Parts: sequence; C-alpha cells; structure tokens
Amino acid sequence: MPHISIRGLQKRFGGVAVINDLDLEMADREFTVLVGPSGCGKSTTLRMIAGLEDTSGGEIWIGGREVSGLDPKDRDIAMVFQDYALYPHMNVARNMSFSLRLAGTPPREIEERVKRVADMLSIGHLLERKPAALSGGQRQRVAMGRALVRDASVFLFDEPLSNLDAKLRNQMRAELAVMRKRVEKNMIYVTHDQIEAMTLADRIVVMHQGRIQQQGSPEDLYKRPANKFVAGFIGSPPMNFLSGELNGSDDRLAIAGDGFHVPVPEAKRAAMENRTTRRIDMGIRPSALKPVGESQSDPAIGSITLTVLVSEYIGAQSVLVCECGGQRVTAEVASDTPFAASAPMRFAVDPAGVHLFDPETEAAL
Repeated sequence: MPHISIRGLQKRFGGVAVINDLDLEMADREFTVLVGPSGCGKSTTLRMIAGLEDTSGGEIWIGGREVSGLDPKDRDIAMVFQDYALYPHMNVARNMSFSLRLAGTPPREIEERVKRVADMLSIGHLLERKPAALSGGQRQRVAMGRALVRDASVFLFDEPLSNLDAKLRNQMRAELAVMRKRVEKNMIYVTHDQIEAMTLADRIVVMHQGRIQQQGSPEDLYKRPANKFVAGFIGSPPMNFLSGELNGSDDRLAIAGDGFHVPVPEAKRAAMENRTTRRIDMGIRPSALKPVGESQSDPAIGSITLTVLVSEYIGAQSVLVCECGGQRVTAEVASDTPFAASAPMRFAVDPAGVHLFDPETEAAL
C-alpha cells in the first residue's frame, strides 16, 4: 500500500476551483516533486496535505490512516517553508529544538537529535548563533534542521530554495540531494524550477491549472512527454515547437514547413497512418539540432534552415536563438561553433529528439 494516497482532492475559493479531482499515490520513502508554473495549485496541494489549508473534497491518507480532518499536529508531518520562519530571539539550537521542547522530549534526547541533524547539515558550529548572524543558505539549513529533528513520517518542502541567489541555490540543491539519501522518509517537494525537479526527484508530478498533466521519473517525462505542456516545461533550454504538415507516405512520411523537412521517426509512423488531418505540431529538443555543412546531406535525418538572431554564451555551450519561417527556434551547440548573425544556417535533426503532437488536443502522438 502506498505510504501517501490522495483521492479526488478538490479545493475551491468561492466559485473558483483551483484543484480539480486530484489523485496521487506515493510509495514509501519516495521523493516526489510537484512542479508547475505559478498558480498551478502545487503549493495549495502541499498545504492541504499538511493540514494548513482545508480541503473542499476528497481524501488524504498517510500510512494507511485518513488525515483529511485532522489538525496539522496530528498528521505526523514536518514542513520547511519558503521564508524560513525562524524565531529571531532564539539561537540555532533552540530554533531547531522548539517542537521537541513543546512535546516534552527529554533534554538529553533533544541534544542528541539536534547535534546529529546539525552535523548532517554542516551547521554544528552555528548552534549558538541567532538567525540575524546567518547567511541565507545557513538559515535555510536551520529551517530544514528544525523539520528533520522531529523524525516525522513525511517531510514537506514548499519552494525552500526560491529566496536564495543562483550560486547558493545550486549548492543547496546538491546538499538536498545528499540529505535525501540519508533520510529514508517520504518527502514531497514543491518548486516551479524544473531543474530542481529533474535533479532531486524519484518521481515528478507536473501540474497545470489544478490538474496533473503527467507523472513519472525525470527520464520518462523528458523522453516521453504526454502533451505539449509537459514537453515545453521539462527540459532546459525548453523544447522548440514548429507547425507543419505531413507529406509523403509509408517510410517516406515527413513533416514539412517553411525552412524544414524532417522525416517522421520510425517509432512514430504507425501513429500517423490513420490521421484525418495533415496538420501536425512538431517538437524538437535544442540539443537535437546539429550544425551541418552545405555538402552534407542525409534524407533519413532531415534538416532545418535557421536564421541566427543572437547567441547566448554559457561556457562550453552556446544557445543560438533563431528564426524559421516566422517561428522562433533555439539550438544548443558547442560554444566554438561558427555562425554569422542574420545569415541562414543549416542543421541536421536527430530523430531521437523529435516529438509529434496533435495541434487540436496538444496530446503526444
């Protein structure tokens, strides 16, 4: 039986439904990441699991026990908030041990738990400091430590890294990845950052407009997106989308448009046979575009001609922002790739990076 089960969860604010019949099963000791754009309902879902927000319908089960009507303190959960929520007049040790002292835990046990968790988070030398004397990253570690000393069955994280600068966010993300291996408990993590989701999760749940669009391993969502929303949200730089038409037949079937002609990958040809419309949307990962010379040609690979507008240098790689027949396309290339701004440039298309979508339903084909 899954350790956490959410069945038909609903949330309405007045007449506005923000969560619509959400079903979710999480296995024991699984690290699950809820990801999606602002306003998709991921934080509201987390707060309902925590008991900080009332449900409008549905059930929440933790460890075989329905907790939908229980107070937060009775759900055996611990939560890390976006804004740290530390007591400014208490030092680190007292902030971390606050819930244990309220529960009447023996002082010796409190000391042992705080020391163990502080050492795990590399904040053992900060126990006597107050929050005002800590950096943003150190405060976030203390907030995590305060949750971890409780030894709850479920840990909830509500965008804990969003207030940190880029360097600290990368560092804390790596430390979180190490920590989750040591803490063998259920963890539910909310973020709008798909890189955090991809690097931390056992399973990603992509949400949009209060509904789950797709859930699965990071690799599943990247390689086999269920629809255009998931395809465009998972992956950095994001997937390109081009509108085109099917032409040819059988093994010569291709997607064509202004400036591109891409054979339908063999694995996707069967899905094209019974289509009543020739219109189709094609998705191409930026890494699937490879610069080629004019003399190079392989009809099985296909090609696309792009006009480079600008190059974004990011070190070993550059992201070329281009145009193709009025449609915007990005390509990820080695930073020493020669190009001329405003000049046409030809790219081969790796079939493994091609995805096809119905232009009406946006479902993957």
